[in-house]
Amino acid sequence: MSQIKISKKRSQFWIIVFKNDESYGVVTNPYSLPIIQYCCPELEDMSPRGWTITENNNRHLWIPADKAIEEGIEDFIQWAKDVNSHIWLKTNKNICDYFSDELFLCVATDWNIDFETRKYTKDGEAEYKIKYCYPRGEISKKELEDYAEILTCAIMNCIKYLPLGHKDSLLVTSIPAEPDKNSLSWNLAKYVCDEIGATMLFSTLKINKQQTKGLSIKDKIQMWNNIYQSNAVELSKHVNSKKVLIVDDLYQSGTSMWSYAKYLKSLGATEVLGLVAVKSQRDSDNQ
Repeated sequence: MSQIKISKKRSQFWIIVFKNDESYGVVTNPYSLPIIQYCCPELEDMSPRGWTITENNNRHLWIPADKAIEEGIEDFIQWAKDVNSHIWLKTNKNICDYFSDELFLCVATDWNIDFETRKYTKDGEAEYKIKYCYPRGEISKKELEDYAEILTCAIMNCIKYLPLGHKDSLLVTSIPAEPDKNSLSWNLAKYVCDEIGATMLFSTLKINKQQTKGLSIKDKIQMWNNIYQSNAVELSKHVNSKKVLIVDDLYQSGTSMWSYAKYLKSLGATEVLGLVAVKSQRDSDNQ
């Protein structure tokens, strides 16, 4: 029996494809299954049993050789490699005690720093240059436009794997911020919204948020809880019965995105997904 395993360090998406003379087998985890079912529904059509649950709560698909379409399985393996080039995120050890399933799926285009070279990835450099260097006058407007194209192309390549559903029921938003704050995350959210033809959900803070630099994860989560519980966020649309996509520029510990997702679910959002430009190697924020 031969097998192909596709996985990535600290990313939630993985698959294993087994093959022998009589059949194929695909094994994955519950997190990855909705991505596969959304993007590759034809895979399940080859199986007379459909997806089943294994003893260790993974998901298994058995495909007999006479039902298998070789080209389709090869396409699936290549598709999985493409999906695996991104970073798929769940709660980490620092926030798992505070959240559970508020974010259905969350994906970042890439790490911001390469693990081996310790240098910025292409997407990480673009995010850093736009967010920090341009406001300081360290790059030109033309360079800004070039970096913006890198980041927006990466995000649009990434978003195709998220099960967004019908655009009429989809809202796109960014983390709540002060009025007139022209942030990178807001601009990315607006770009995504326009590209996919969804509706923008503006989220405006009605109070001045305290500085989060130096706050522990526990204190940062409490800060966001206080903001949401005191109705200090104004939303431009009702989210009840809507699917919401949160777009952000950088995911570190995940406290901001998961807190916002929890708030949106409390207001009746049916499902909340996350789309992030880059993921930092750290999960710890200021700790």
